[in-house]
Amino acid sequence: MNNLTKYLIEDLVDKKQVLCFAGNFSPVTYGHFNVVERASKKYPNADKIIIFIGDGVRDNIDQNDTMLIWNIYKKYLPMKVEFIPTKSPIQAVYTYSKENPQEEIIWILGTRDNRHHQKN
Repeated sequence: MNNLTKYLIEDLVDKKQVLCFAGNFSPVTYGHFNVVERASKKYPNADKIIIFIGDGVRDNIDQNDTMLIWNIYKKYLPMKVEFIPTKSPIQAVYTYSKENPQEEIIWILGTRDNRHHQKN
């Protein structure tokens, strides 16, 4: 298929919808799980969730520990979850997006309540 044909039918073809969440997650918290859980409910037709896990270490929790914890959480999520260990999680999402133009990439972002919702 040439580029013109791809361009003309692009909007007619359903793209896979992929949710992406990136961070070091050291340690993984219930808050991280909750962000992913809420995103999966907001986008129930998504094909999968990819969690890009950085190689940062905090409190002696490294990338391997983080992957193990996410694998426990995975059992409680309603859709396919894939983990990708990486040195730079944010850059990994950009690279993944560029390498997979046939997919609709939806970034999952979370905030810490204590940083943004402090009482006066």
